Amino acid sequence: MSNPAVQFPSTQWFEHLAARMNDQRAKYQNFGFVTARAVFRIAGTPAGTRNFGLTFDGFECLEVRELADGAVAPFDPDWIIEGDYSTWKEMVANIKAHGEADPDHTLNRLCLLGHPLKVHGEDQTRVDVFYRQLFSFQAFIDESAALETSFA
Repeated sequence: MSNPAVQFPSTQWFEHLAARMNDQRAKYQNFGFVTARAVFRIAGTPAGTRNFGLTFDGFECLEVRELADGAVAPFDPDWIIEGDYSTWKEMVANIKAHGEADPDHTLNRLCLLGHPLKVHGEDQTRVDVFYRQLFSFQAFIDESAALETSFA
């Protein structure tokens, strides 16, 4: 697979992760079927808050698009994961340095009470999808280790 240079956060950055996921079906089958409409929200970027809507189905990421604040609710996400730009940047840099997130930089760790990322949504049953399918979402974010990421 190629090693493209892409800026974080951007639609292209998430599209590269989606392409890597979609090219590795067997890997993602090990984690089980995943179905989710997710929003990744990065606050405090030089361009302000950025929202990226992703649709996961089966063992693939089928859709990536940037969403204006007013388009998040109509996207109907199961869950929203949000945090400030510096936290996301540190996590992505850590993944690049180690090939995957170290124990202090996993989605699970960063989403614990009192930690910098928050997972929420309108319906707790749908938010629970994040936790039940966490291995797939962590593997998805860990795909960034293969990217040359530049930061805004």
